[in-house]
Amino acid sequence: MKKKKYFTGGCCFDIYSENDIQKLFFLYDGPFPQNEFVENKTPWDIRRLREFLKEKYPNHKTTDVGREFRTALYGKMGGLRDKFSS
Repeated sequence: MKKKKYFTGGCCFDIYSENDIQKLFFLYDGPFPQNEFVENKTPWDIRRLREFLKEKYPNHKTTDVGREFRTALYGKMGGLRDKFSS
């Protein structure tokens, strides 16, 4: 029996210059939004993504550390081990 349970995980990078890169990794229980994180042909920035997550998915997880994100994602995928990525 298939369950219709969705989760979405991803990352958002705001790059203002070579030395000014902001990143946000996110994970939430729900489907990808219909607009695919784009409005008026412009991808969402971190600020807009945070607004969406706060409004629609109050139990979301965010981090700016890739390792923390991988750990949460692997847990969500059934407890995969770190060596999965290699």
